[in-house]
Amino acid sequence: MSTIQQSNQKKDTQSDSKDMEGNAVPMVVVDLGKVSAKRIKKLKKGNGKLMDEVSIAVKLAGENIKSDKELIPIIFVYQKKQNRRGLF
Repeated sequence: MSTIQQSNQKKDTQSDSKDMEGNAVPMVVVDLGKVSAKRIKKLKKGNGKLMDEVSIAVKLAGENIKSDKELIPIIFVYQKKQNRRGLF
């Protein structure tokens, strides 16, 4: 359900992610897609199926770390699904 991408920030973007020495920092972007409000609430509380996906992404990012001192930012992106309520 989720899409995981690893990328390095380019120098020409406005949102450069750099370390103290000015080097580009690799980061992980996880796209959770369109999600219902109920699932978003559960995720914020630390429960539910989305939390399982988040923990898997964090685990995969942790395996890719070269040393114990290196940190990798993980960004989770989702869209809130619209309610399908009628006129009444």
